[in-house]
Amino acid sequence: MPQAERSYGIKVVHRTRPNMTLLTELFVRYTLAEANSRRDAHDPPVIPRPEVLKPASDPDFTAEGR
Repeated sequence: MPQAERSYGIKVVHRTRPNMTLLTELFVRYTLAEANSRRDAHDPPVIPRPEVLKPASDPDFTAEGR
């Protein structure tokens, strides 16, 4: 077919608009997760002391607890 006889057309596709609220939430979650992973890589994890892990109702009768 000669080029002069060819016809060209455009197909229009209508798509629904993106949910900006959902995309924003996804972006915020991704950013926070990335920031936390960077912080964890630079700072050592915080390990609570054993006395912090004791239940508050258990009285401490040791010399340190007086």
